[in-house]
Amino acid sequence: MTRRHMVAIGALAALAIAACGSSNDSSGSPAASAAANGPATGTPYQVGFTSDLSAQFAANGTGLRNGFQAYFDYLNNHGGISNHPVNVTVLDDAAKTDRALANVTQLVTSNSVSAIAGFLVSNGCGAAAPVAKTNKVPILCNAVSGDLLSPVQPYVYTSRGLQVDEARPMLDLAKKLVTGSSKNMAVITLASAASASLRDALKAAGPKDGWTIVADQSVPLTASDVSAQTSTVLKGKPDVVVGALHDPLAILFMRTLASQGATNIPFIDYDGATLTALGGLKNPSYYMASSITVDGNGSGAALQHYRDVIKADSFDPSGPFLNVGYVQGVIIGEALKACGFPCSGAQLQAKLDKLNVDTGGITSGPLTFSATDHEALHAVSFYTWDSATNAPKVAAANLKGGSN
Repeated sequence: MTRRHMVAIGALAALAIAACGSSNDSSGSPAASAAANGPATGTPYQVGFTSDLSAQFAANGTGLRNGFQAYFDYLNNHGGISNHPVNVTVLDDAAKTDRALANVTQLVTSNSVSAIAGFLVSNGCGAAAPVAKTNKVPILCNAVSGDLLSPVQPYVYTSRGLQVDEARPMLDLAKKLVTGSSKNMAVITLASAASASLRDALKAAGPKDGWTIVADQSVPLTASDVSAQTSTVLKGKPDVVVGALHDPLAILFMRTLASQGATNIPFIDYDGATLTALGGLKNPSYYMASSITVDGNGSGAALQHYRDVIKADSFDPSGPFLNVGYVQGVIIGEALKACGFPCSGAQLQAKLDKLNVDTGGITSGPLTFSATDHEALHAVSFYTWDSATNAPKVAAANLKGGSN
């Protein structure tokens, strides 16, 4: 993936900053501040965070929080932003829409935050959008349904690409994997708003590419078993399966397929899965999308900085969703640097709309927002398991996103 497609950093590499270069002033970045500054001691910025920390997606939600917190812990310990630390208030929404809404209301009214990150599940992001707009506080969502970004809502952003825009690269990869005359495709996704939009896009675009959709399955967010859906998929005799299942269900799905003799059907999964699925399965027929380096491996100042930041809080850089949390930290941190102190939500929103950060290989291209585009990334790579090296490898790099 992106670690093998490092962006030329030039003189910026010497800074070794988290964003490894930006259109904004990077003097307040962690590593750039480290030489001259100790812990930040000024009046803090206030930032909020909400995610599932206790329910069915807690492993990923906790990783998202840990990566985000690690970024700001390191920043604060190395001078902060012009000596202003960033205080992060973390709340658990347990993947429940009503709790996400209550958390956002609390963070806005009681904690007076300038921005709120997290939002592991798209349903929570959707519920929070009206509150963000009313109070002029940007929310940076891990997952978001396409209708919130097209047309753009001024205070809703996503730190990755839209799930719906993974449809085109999934179909492009499927075309490379299935070369015979049979073109049967099965679709299986979680029942979140974002995954539903991906599912609809796959069903619409697949036939245009010559695929026959032989199975179409939606899995409840609370599901712990996919045996019924797997049976339906197998009855369709697919040549490839595409969709969106998080780690536990992806592992269960692939193992159920194998137990019924379907050992060679490729499953192309979305970017909500992690190395947990890849390493748990060690199955070269499983392909996982990601627009962010999944383990932090590779050379270069930016990737080394990522590893340093995550390890400083005693976490594993390859842990699930620490990479996404770190990238959310980079986005908020760089916007705060450009905003100055103090920085209201409305002021921060104006800086987010001008964000352009070269991550030096951490992501598939730069992190960019504009007034008409609140999707940070527009390409994905696909990982699979390499039996020869007993490690993940890139199967296809930087495929352009799109829903058609």
